[in-house]
Amino acid sequence: MKRALLAGAVIALLTAGALVARGPAATEAQATLLVDDDGAQCPNAFTTIQAAVNAAAPGDTVHVCNGRYREAVVIQKSLILEGDVDTVVTTPGPVTANTTIITVQNATNVEIRNLVIGFPYYFAAETPTGQPDLSVETNGPKAPGIQFRGVVYTNAGGSIHDVNIARIRGAVDANGAPDPDMATQDSRSLVVNGGSSVQVFNLVTTDYGNVGVTVTGSGASARIQGVQIEGFGNLLPESQLVVQRGIEVRNGASAVILGNGLENNWHTGTQTRRAADIALENAAPSRVGGGFTMGEINLIAEAQVGLLICGTNRFSHTIGFNFFTLNGQNQVNQATC
Repeated sequence: MKRALLAGAVIALLTAGALVARGPAATEAQATLLVDDDGAQCPNAFTTIQAAVNAAAPGDTVHVCNGRYREAVVIQKSLILEGDVDTVVTTPGPVTANTTIITVQNATNVEIRNLVIGFPYYFAAETPTGQPDLSVETNGPKAPGIQFRGVVYTNAGGSIHDVNIARIRGAVDANGAPDPDMATQDSRSLVVNGGSSVQVFNLVTTDYGNVGVTVTGSGASARIQGVQIEGFGNLLPESQLVVQRGIEVRNGASAVILGNGLENNWHTGTQTRRAADIALENAAPSRVGGGFTMGEINLIAEAQVGLLICGTNRFSHTIGFNFFTLNGQNQVNQATC
């Protein structure tokens, strides 16, 4: 199921209109800066995303042409970061310390669109001999306590959409067995931290270690709509190591969660925290599900708990229409988390 979901999520949405290229020496505002790792698709472009971001003026667009970009990107100004049909941004190398692939901080109106972030499955076929490249799998963390993130917004605002965030998780060995240190790692595809307000839509994330989308901290808010999130399920050995949650809103943050598809978030080990497709944990008043229309009903399926509401404010949330199926428990409201 995961392979089919990922294959369907490779983004093919091209930016409408002509691209106005701006090379390293130009200075005009609200232009489009091109990035190309090998110069094949977009000659005379920047060769790294970070170089283009640094050169961009507020309001510019950084257009990343097809390729594999192995870098950690930091955005601290208003801009659009967009990809082509087959643009992948991933880690510079094996994750040996706390790592975030794209960081957005202290900036408003930052839009991220049309990218693949992390390690998509089709990386496995990309070797000159045509043999599977397992180094992609082993680039995940192999040490205890590491934090691994796909995209993080901190004191920032904007939107992220038409993006696939894949395999932000601990390493596996050549036989596909998870590294035991995964039990103490903290891997999350998308994090919206305190002071940030982000629109999240048409996003796909699968094979994450702990949480697909996290909204956390006082003042953090998100509208999450049309998102597909799939965890490990309860049969893989990873479920014994981690407590998975699809969407987690916690520690004074709030969210509006509408029209999403979530499934397979479980924990089969001994940790006391509960896995859930959606968890509101000490969250500010939030909304889950809306009116009886397909654009607002969340599909919540095959999880240990479908909707977990716990801690403070647990009676202050608005719970609309949601469709629950094949969960261990559909909805739980409890004082402790």
